[in-house]
Amino acid sequence: MTKGELKAAAFNKNERGSIASEVIGIAKKEWTVVASSSETAQHKAGLAFDGNNKTYWQSEATGAEQYISIDLGKIYTLKGFAYTPQNFNDKGMMEKGSIQASTDGKTWTVVSDFEFGNGQRPHETQA
Repeated sequence: MTKGELKAAAFNKNERGSIASEVIGIAKKEWTVVASSSETAQHKAGLAFDGNNKTYWQSEATGAEQYISIDLGKIYTLKGFAYTPQNFNDKGMMEKGSIQASTDGKTWTVVSDFEFGNGQRPHETQA
């Protein structure tokens, strides 16, 4: 399955358990980090999208504005993004941001700006 919604349920004889659901977007296997403002030795930029909820990207404490540029491997029409913040510490939590797109890696267009309210929870926004 390359994208869509995947649903699964456990069955025991004639009883069905709860249904789990996961929305699958663009496959991350083709994604590569093109650039980032910085990264720590333990939390490299590529960990931002590795699919492991125990790893995360952390920039150095070099200022309020940080960025990561990711090549998705193909040109896509983006309809949104999902962000799940790390929950191991409160350092470097994202407060607000900007999604920018480029087809050549040189000319960038702001697609969407976003800002999180109190307490950071997994977030989705329309781009």
